[in-house]
Amino acid sequence: MFNTWNGLLKSDLTGDKESFEDKLDVLNNELLKEYPHLDTLNKYIIYLLDNDFFKESMEGCYNNHQQKLKKIKEELRTIVTRKKKFKAELREAYYKINSVSLSDSENIRVSPESASSRTYLENFIGHYSNEKFRNDFDVSPLKKILDDIYAEVTSTGFSEKYLEDLHGELSSELKLKKCSEVIKNGRLKEILVELLKKGFMKKDLALNSKSQIPSFDSQLQKLADMIHRSTSKWTVIVSINGVELKDKNVHKIGKVAFYDKNTYDYSKLIDAHNAPFYKTEEDKNKAKGRIINFLKDKIIVEAEVDAYGENGAKESGFLEISRAIDVLSLWKSDVTIKEPEFEEICEFIMLNREIGMFYSWNNDPRHMKKVKLGKDAKDFLKNFNLIFNKPYNKFTELEKNVTIALHWYRKGNVSVYPPDKFLNYIIALESLLTTGEDRGGRKQEIISDRAIEVIWILDAYREKYKDKIKKMYDYRSKIVHEGSTDIFNLEDKAKELGKIIEMALLSVAGQIAECVTLEKFLEYNKKEMDKKRKDELEKTKNLGIEINKKIKGEGMLKKKSGEDVGKIDFIFCIKDDKKFVMTEGNIYDFKSIERVSLSLSDEFIIEGKLENIEGKLVVKEMGFSDIVFKLFDIHHKKEMRFHVYSFDITKPPKVASRT
Repeated sequence: MFNTWNGLLKSDLTGDKESFEDKLDVLNNELLKEYPHLDTLNKYIIYLLDNDFFKESMEGCYNNHQQKLKKIKEELRTIVTRKKKFKAELREAYYKINSVSLSDSENIRVSPESASSRTYLENFIGHYSNEKFRNDFDVSPLKKILDDIYAEVTSTGFSEKYLEDLHGELSSELKLKKCSEVIKNGRLKEILVELLKKGFMKKDLALNSKSQIPSFDSQLQKLADMIHRSTSKWTVIVSINGVELKDKNVHKIGKVAFYDKNTYDYSKLIDAHNAPFYKTEEDKNKAKGRIINFLKDKIIVEAEVDAYGENGAKESGFLEISRAIDVLSLWKSDVTIKEPEFEEICEFIMLNREIGMFYSWNNDPRHMKKVKLGKDAKDFLKNFNLIFNKPYNKFTELEKNVTIALHWYRKGNVSVYPPDKFLNYIIALESLLTTGEDRGGRKQEIISDRAIEVIWILDAYREKYKDKIKKMYDYRSKIVHEGSTDIFNLEDKAKELGKIIEMALLSVAGQIAECVTLEKFLEYNKKEMDKKRKDELEKTKNLGIEINKKIKGEGMLKKKSGEDVGKIDFIFCIKDDKKFVMTEGNIYDFKSIERVSLSLSDEFIIEGKLENIEGKLVVKEMGFSDIVFKLFDIHHKKEMRFHVYSFDITKPPKVASRT
């Protein structure tokens, strides 16, 4: 369950209850229209009657309305059948009329076979027939039923009982082992979805274990604890620039309140200040003074939110403030209001009104750091010298691609709102990896293929990355075409997309001097991949190592500084996936561990020898698959996998034979 649980949290979670609520929303929106479409109503009533969630999880509600819905379904089916027949007859009559030639002088006849004519005809017939038969159906009984269903499925009482039932079913199924893995995983997913909707964040739900997988009972207990835990009421408090109050001391926009600097009530914060981490009363008083100074002479913004913990409260609070700023930007489009969270220095307070605790941060470390211009920066910028030293109208195609992509990449970096960040990164990726010739529906496929080629993704991960980039385009469509701003975990997805465009930009920019077009770069990139593979295969052949064969080795694990960590036995293997050659290893025995101080920043090498391979092996650059790498872990590890980025095998000099 541990692996499934953590695996689900990395995916885009949607649940049966959530899907059912979405369908109810569609049906409700149709009923709110002045002219609801009868075919749509018919489709969704059939869905309601056949939906397993409605039948099983809302059994009482389903039984109450089943007969009424069936009666409405029969009534609608009769009307829709008559409507379809009427549409067919109307269509046939239209073609008969059009078969009669109009006089040349009228010259207005449109071919009934043309695409535009057919579309116009179908739209007209559909609208006219729906309007003609709509009066035969009274929508009020269906509205009443829908209101009742919606009220129950969205009620707090139903959600709590639903979670309790799911947890009970999952517990018994896991203990008795009487259910399929698919059903068990489905129950767990549904629980996690409901907890996320309740106010938890993925980081709150994650099962973390550095040493061993938590016990089965502890996993079930953690689920039970979260199910019974309720959210708290939080207030996110921050100062804002670019806003002033007129005629009143407080102005409210939704859940956000703007307070005048001279009338803000500081006492509620001071009184709530009972944080246990202050050692003395003097420390506490200093903190109180800091609060007053922090808020002094500024417009104060408060956002009221419900959340499980401070992470969720912070995210929800700043989202509410961002929405208020969006509206104010429309009110005064010639004024720029910065998001408080992304000011150069942002201090904000998180007040939990139930337990009287609050938290304060200095935020946005991007403003705290500085870009250091030195030799390293000069070396890095060499690839871009061509762009700096010629006018834009003289740029090659590839230089334009890189320049435009750089601009949108930076826009993505500084964007505050996750959808803005995500869209800017998508534009950057498109600008870099497509040209005017790459039009049409295949753009998603083209970009995903090119991206994994450009950033040199190993074969084992190619499909995963390809699907990931394609999925990014699905999110793009939701944002652009549906105006969606609530895609789950979009901030993390945007960061991941930003990393992909960063790697792609570095790869392409490295060749703008040699390649004038994107096509030439893609050809060059493929040749470079082939050359790299051939060089690695040749090196392997010269060393006498067989490709894809696991070779045992023994030696010493060392810190790069030279300190011995311990003697080890390991497996060494050079793999060829027909695109790249890579070297992997696996330490399977730590014979002795020296008492040296290790940290996460340490880098390591291996010195030793391989079985049946002449010479001394030195692994010069390596990376462990395990992120946590400490002395305690080494003592208790059975094995540790690692990737080899650079190695040498130094063969002993040959001794001349005596003759």
